Amino acid sequence: MSIWKCPRLRNYFILFLLLLMPCCLFIILVIYKGPPLKMSNSTNGEDDIILVTAPVRHRKDNHGSNYRWKDVSNCIVNHKGQLFELLDSIITACVKQFLNVRSTDFLQLDMGRFHEKKFFLPFTEESLVEKPDCRFLTIGIGGTSYAEAQFSHIYPKCKIYGIEPSTDQYANFRRYGTVIPHAVGATDEVATLSFLKNGTYVIVKSKVHAIHKVLDKYVGSRFIHFTTMDIEGFEYRILDQMEEGRYIHNQSVTFCQLDVELHDNVMQKLNSLKNFNQYFRSFLMHSSYVPIVSTRFLTHQKVTLINSQNQECEALFNFEQLLKPFAEKTYLIVKAIERNSTISLRS
Repeated sequence: MSIWKCPRLRNYFILFLLLLMPCCLFIILVIYKGPPLKMSNSTNGEDDIILVTAPVRHRKDNHGSNYRWKDVSNCIVNHKGQLFELLDSIITACVKQFLNVRSTDFLQLDMGRFHEKKFFLPFTEESLVEKPDCRFLTIGIGGTSYAEAQFSHIYPKCKIYGIEPSTDQYANFRRYGTVIPHAVGATDEVATLSFLKNGTYVIVKSKVHAIHKVLDKYVGSRFIHFTTMDIEGFEYRILDQMEEGRYIHNQSVTFCQLDVELHDNVMQKLNSLKNFNQYFRSFLMHSSYVPIVSTRFLTHQKVTLINSQNQECEALFNFEQLLKPFAEKTYLIVKAIERNSTISLRS
């Protein structure tokens, strides 16, 4: 007897399909969207976003010097034309060429506004067992602590710090970490800064404290595992001094991963940045930091950089497993051309 000829069986079957559809949709979202987020609209102004899970990454054998992180940087540097407007597309294309990176590899910390996210690679499972403590540093709290709320649920043993000179921009940060009430830069100085005050950006002269001194006083270490920086253009003054041989680098300040918001030409001019192409190319060529993901945000560019040369960072995050195997052949071919000779490559 066909179920369609029996109203009761037909109704049960339709009910079964209706119950099955949400389950199938949930499975699809889990598979393709990465770590699930539980989000709700707070009625009391408090952060209540919880990141439930983090991607699982394991330490794998790498191939050392045969894998050249500079291939990624060179790919970006060699782009012809203006970098800033197309930076997210350029970085994405170069990363795709040289790295095996998927969106599901990242911790994706939602900022709770304008669909902005911060991207970080998680610790390997092995490093969590060996070294469960860590440090998360926010440079520029900016009136929200959504990302820190999620991070604290993923790594509850991590210590969280937030640098912010504007008292009305602390949000609920103290629930998750320590507020550091200063503006920071490479050195102690008085500088022109853009501050968010009561919802409006104002340009003021302010005392700036050397970042290595602030880290010594409040954090007790110059080694930071996760760093996010959004300081309205002053990031250019800091990144500039992170190049090898320059002041911040010479103070042994180390960021394993750095999420930075690169601001548009208005903020670039405020910080005396006349040529973004020249500036960013110099940074990539003369620092150990390599972009692994980039997204456009309003008129700005968000970039996540990893420290490709620090051995402790590598031991904790196993960055080199992201490099594509064919980089070895690329390296050998280049060396052969440089020697003006021929070599045999194994497939």
